Amino acid sequence: LPGNYIGSAPDAQYWLYITENVYGESLLEEYNWLVAAEHADSIGVDIINSSLAYTTFDDTTKNHTYNQLDGKTAVVSKAAAIAAKKGIIVVSSAGNYAQQPWGKIGFPADADSILTVGAIKPDSSYTDFSSYGYTTDGRIKPDVVATGDNIYVVAATDDIISGRGTSFSSPLIAGAVACLWQFADNKTNVEIIDAIKQSSHNYNSPDSLIGYGIPDFYHAMILCNNNLNHEHLNLNLVSLYPNPTSSNILVEYTCESDAPVEISIFDITGNKVFEKMESAQKNKINKYQLEINNIAKGVYFLRIKDTSSKSVFQSFVKH
Repeated sequence: LPGNYIGSAPDAQYWLYITENVYGESLLEEYNWLVAAEHADSIGVDIINSSLAYTTFDDTTKNHTYNQLDGKTAVVSKAAAIAAKKGIIVVSSAGNYAQQPWGKIGFPADADSILTVGAIKPDSSYTDFSSYGYTTDGRIKPDVVATGDNIYVVAATDDIISGRGTSFSSPLIAGAVACLWQFADNKTNVEIIDAIKQSSHNYNSPDSLIGYGIPDFYHAMILCNNNLNHEHLNLNLVSLYPNPTSSNILVEYTCESDAPVEISIFDITGNKVFEKMESAQKNKINKYQLEINNIAKGVYFLRIKDTSSKSVFQSFVKH
């Protein structure tokens, strides 16, 4: 809606496939998904976003089981894996079963070589509904997370409404994937997904709730191209995770030169409440873990200043 709402991939072209029967739950819908994916491949679709997660059916003899969460058993999961082998990036909702008896991710979220997306709150904390992993063969699922609670979307009535679910976090990621792949169009779907995982804030300690965590697509862009001409980028960039935070904060800083940097934190009155010196490498993602337990609750500004006195600021909230 021009002037009111813009999606995460506004210049993308779309094919919309209806594979779901809203009047019942049947295994036939998984075959519908397969046929839709096959047609999408035939016309050259690059990315599939799927906001579906199957587990049980009206005919209980067709119900899935936890043992089938191996990415190789369910029809829809096998279809998603085949689409990935064809070079498509499949972005799938994890499911909204965390508080339901099933609990875990649905199908095709268990498929290999796809990007399964869970949901977090606007404050970056885990939601109470987002389906969790792992797969039965021990793979990390969900792969990444994005905001899926109190998120604004355009309804069928063209009204802007608030929504909740992994059906909203998944297309956010799919749109960002489209932008990243447009930039790094020489990369395969597997390389793009790997870069997204590596850019995520929980990459070194993935878990069954948020997987590799919240992606940073700027850093994914750098990871996709080691020969990137950094002169065309705003390299003096700082990112903070989580934000808001209740204790420690992870700072990621990309800069143009090898030099020591001064990290300072100021409150809203301009008083410096924290200071630390660190080293930095140019064209690298420099990571610093800051202990800010002694800082009171409130809004703060973090400043990173290098030896040339060039400064970069970022705000965050301590709650």
